[in-house]
Amino acid sequence: MMGRGSWWIRVLATLGLAWLPWLESEFFRHELFNFVGRFHPLVLHFPIVIIGLATLFESLFGRYKDNRVRQIVSITFRLGLITALISVAAGYLLYINGDYAGRSMRLHFIGGCALAIVLIWADFYRSRYLRERQIKYRTWFRSLLYSALILVVFTGHHGGSVTHGADFVTKPLAEFAARKDLANTKALKNPASMLLFKDMILPAFQDKCISCHNEQKTKGGLDMSSYDQLLKGGKSGDPMLVSGEPDESVLYQRITLPADHDDYMPPEGKSPLSEVVVELIRWWIEEGGTAADTLGEGHPDMAWQQQIEDYIPSLAMQQYLASEARAARLKIAPKLRRLCFDLGLDVEPDLKSDSAYFVLSMRIPPRIITDETLSKVMSYRDVFSRVSLVSADITDEGLYYLGRMNNLKELILIKSCITGSGLAYLKGLSKLELLNLSHTDLTNEHILQIMSLPSLKNVYLFNAEVDENVRAAIDQSLDQTKVTFEEGPYY
Repeated sequence: MMGRGSWWIRVLATLGLAWLPWLESEFFRHELFNFVGRFHPLVLHFPIVIIGLATLFESLFGRYKDNRVRQIVSITFRLGLITALISVAAGYLLYINGDYAGRSMRLHFIGGCALAIVLIWADFYRSRYLRERQIKYRTWFRSLLYSALILVVFTGHHGGSVTHGADFVTKPLAEFAARKDLANTKALKNPASMLLFKDMILPAFQDKCISCHNEQKTKGGLDMSSYDQLLKGGKSGDPMLVSGEPDESVLYQRITLPADHDDYMPPEGKSPLSEVVVELIRWWIEEGGTAADTLGEGHPDMAWQQQIEDYIPSLAMQQYLASEARAARLKIAPKLRRLCFDLGLDVEPDLKSDSAYFVLSMRIPPRIITDETLSKVMSYRDVFSRVSLVSADITDEGLYYLGRMNNLKELILIKSCITGSGLAYLKGLSKLELLNLSHTDLTNEHILQIMSLPSLKNVYLFNAEVDENVRAAIDQSLDQTKVTFEEGPYY
């Protein structure tokens, strides 16, 4: 990339990389491109190491006039640039083919594109410096190189969150702090009242399965982070749970296959679920496999019941951490309520989430709620799981703020002022399950954007200006989403 003619190439590359996170091309949704994209985890480590080395070499030897030293620095830096571009290209192919979604994934991809852009222009200024020997070009090069190192950390952090979970780094510290206080806590429930799935099975999934099957990374289209998501199943369409029939349930089938079988889960390289957890899953499905099933009087087989009783103390840590997280969330409630009261909004703990999040709704009597009102609660955007703004003056611009509420599961905008042009802002809401747009001025063109919302289960479109053909297209495209042309819930 030498010479003045390369300037336009860099400009075009910059524009292309800046556009790439928002490019959704059907051309790249193909098995061959998906195969190429799967090399991204292999390639991505090269730019991380090489950019670190390039920064070190430049800091130590950048002032040396020895051509051999300069050549080493140049080769190292160019390798970093080339491998970064390859990594971004492979990452895009992996991203576009559907196994990943969510805020961390998007920030990881945007960070990778930004890193490639910074390296392109760092290479430009290094080339200018080597030709013209003007100190300002070296200053620009070094500034961009150090910026690239910061972007490596940012991008790597969010990539790690996608792969291992958002708390991968901090979890040992949280467990260490929790262990000191665990003896005095009352977090552990009465065993008879423990929910079989949420309290006893889900913690095992969090250790063994959810790093690959979560809201950010849905391998095979499967999210195991909650009961509702598990019921939705994966891309195959086979039922994960068949009430009363563990042998017909894909969940139980996969964990009881021979360890060398291609479909055995967890896959090779990960430790399997313990025998007691496998038996808990079998017994739970046999008993009905619902979210409300409790341990009750225990397993009918006394030998298994003894193993279950031995397993229960290990669950105390997860319950303690969940209790601490809930308590920390509730500490902000007084300030949040005061802010929302002044804005004409009501906020209450969401009982559907065990009070870990909040419900945001209109106060009675209602006040005028606008896009600007939403902008004023953005500092608390991650604590809302349900929002109901019936008859509010919320426009499509207001969907930008709602689209940043990353834990939102239900959004009710009945009789609001939206036309649907801002529905694209909701694409990052990986947990959104219910959307009520009844009595709004939706257009045929814009309503089709709901097809790109990854986790929707129920959509209400009563009295919306949507043609029959568009309704049919939506129904056919959204296999796991129920589109209802009824009014739906107000709260």
